[in-house]
Amino acid sequence: MAGMSDFATIFAALARHQVRYVLVGTLGAIAHGARLTTADADICIDIAADNLRHVAALLKELGARSAHHPQQEIDFDDLPALQLDNPTRHHLFTTPFGEIDILPEPLGFDYPQLAPRAVVKPGFGLAIPVAALDDIIASKLSARRDKDLAATPELRRLQADLAQGIAYNGLAQD
Repeated sequence: MAGMSDFATIFAALARHQVRYVLVGTLGAIAHGARLTTADADICIDIAADNLRHVAALLKELGARSAHHPQQEIDFDDLPALQLDNPTRHHLFTTPFGEIDILPEPLGFDYPQLAPRAVVKPGFGLAIPVAALDDIIASKLSARRDKDLAATPELRRLQADLAQGIAYNGLAQD
């Protein structure tokens, strides 16, 4: 499914901290049944103040470091400095459990748009809110990165299967 990440620990911490989020990106596609691989979890978060505090506490618990500035200390209590609600900033964090990309607005979508269309997928003993496959595909196509374009045939195959009623769940159950 994915690289060497411990997604179970990341998602358990998301649940423990009651973070309001929707799983997007490649791991979201995998949750729908795509045969792809990834080493990070991309999540679109609700940017309400209380949720930003939950996200900061989550990152602190996971021992998160900025992927772009790993030597820089992060004050997770200084929410304005974290700028987790700023869609122009790239919020990629490394943790001992894998990378987590905090996205307030992944390529034109935000939490209030994605959440009503999200589906809940079982994974890692939890209920994981996952962006609708159509939203994941639209996001990947608008990114126009080579890796996203290379995934398009697999995403279209999956979309066709789901349209025919073939259901998948690509997240681990352990």
